[in-house]
Amino acid sequence: KRVRYFGYIIIGLSSIFYLFFYEELLVILLPSFAKHIKLKLKTTEISMLTTVTMISNVAGKSVGVLLALKLSHMVILYSSLGLMFGSLVTLVIFAESSKTILWIGWCAHGAGVSSVIGALYTMLEKNIEVTPLICGILNTSGTMGSVIIPLIVGPFIQTRPMMIVYAFLGCTCLCTVFLLAINWMVANK
Repeated sequence: KRVRYFGYIIIGLSSIFYLFFYEELLVILLPSFAKHIKLKLKTTEISMLTTVTMISNVAGKSVGVLLALKLSHMVILYSSLGLMFGSLVTLVIFAESSKTILWIGWCAHGAGVSSVIGALYTMLEKNIEVTPLICGILNTSGTMGSVIIPLIVGPFIQTRPMMIVYAFLGCTCLCTVFLLAINWMVANK
């Protein structure tokens, strides 16, 4: 009975984690952010920034697959969240004053978000049986986050584009809290 509740709690915590994880929103919200910041980027620069950020994301996934052969899923999760947090803090400070830091920050962030979901599923598989139903629950939760976050930041994009970075930073912090809770549950199974 205890094992059953453990599974429910892990699924619940992972669903909440996935609710706040926003990888797919990067390609949706980044162009709006870049268009409205004080640096006044040209359309071609915005397109290129988004493209390079997503290339960084794909490269990060490739590196993540190789790292998964040597590192534990929890190391990958914490490292990814650390990279996400560091890049977002850098963007909070410099995104509207330096194009170079803007590019570096978003590219680092693209790499940071790349391996999180794969590592989350690996962690789940090592602790519970991951069925199609569980995958569906997690994906539904992630999709809900993809709807909720734009609803919250959407009204502010034109007048306060940094709200996107603040929202991503808040979500990263919440993901970290839920990962710590998941880690604690797994350690005390």
